[in-house]
Amino acid sequence: MKLDLCARSARGASSSWRSIVRTGLFLAGILVMLLVPLASPAQNTINTIVGGGSPLGNGSALTASLGAPGAVVEDAAGNIYVSGLDGGYVLKVNPQFQVSVLAGTGYSGYGINGGSAPASSAALTTPAGLALDGSGNNLFIAAAFSQHVFEVNLASGTLTNFAGSSSPANPSGGFGGDGGPATQAMLNAPMGVAVFGNTVYIADSANNRIRMVAANGTISTLPVLERHASALPPAETEGQPRRPP
Repeated sequence: MKLDLCARSARGASSSWRSIVRTGLFLAGILVMLLVPLASPAQNTINTIVGGGSPLGNGSALTASLGAPGAVVEDAAGNIYVSGLDGGYVLKVNPQFQVSVLAGTGYSGYGINGGSAPASSAALTTPAGLALDGSGNNLFIAAAFSQHVFEVNLASGTLTNFAGSSSPANPSGGFGGDGGPATQAMLNAPMGVAVFGNTVYIADSANNRIRMVAANGTISTLPVLERHASALPPAETEGQPRRPP
């Protein structure tokens, strides 16, 4: 079946969607300020490298249609990875500007039911934040309404669950699991992800927290922000768009 991953209109987006996105962008901004040094652009010329075309298919990047691009990262080999918030996929654009689907099927879902699977066969809901690990060999995907952060081995194309425990049988996001394995923890609309050293930071947007996963897989809340989380109004979660059945 040919996938139609055209971008959908945002005019009908609910106030809860806008609230969660605003919270996610705020927390993602905090991650950037904490972890990314400032850099001056070499020049001020802008060009389109991917998007603006017809429904997605492998081929030239300029013929691909993006569904609300959410994040972009580049690896050491010059490959560019782009998340499609409304498309349910992550694209790979090689240095020759040929595009292919790295992860996602274009349909909403919760990734995989344990274990691992080819990333291109895993259903993702609102893949938002992206980050490469220090080796550049693994890509983390914050899939907001899958309630998970996934890890893709770029050499094998295999996707595994890195954090989050939601499933079709238990679809709701929430907060819990600090001090234990990240794969058993609850997340609520994770919109951003960043890597610093051996620690992975997650913008757990609807929980108003930054979660951190240590090298041993244990999850906790960034202490400097935890004491302020209870003072923030909870992000609305009712009526979230594109939540899987």
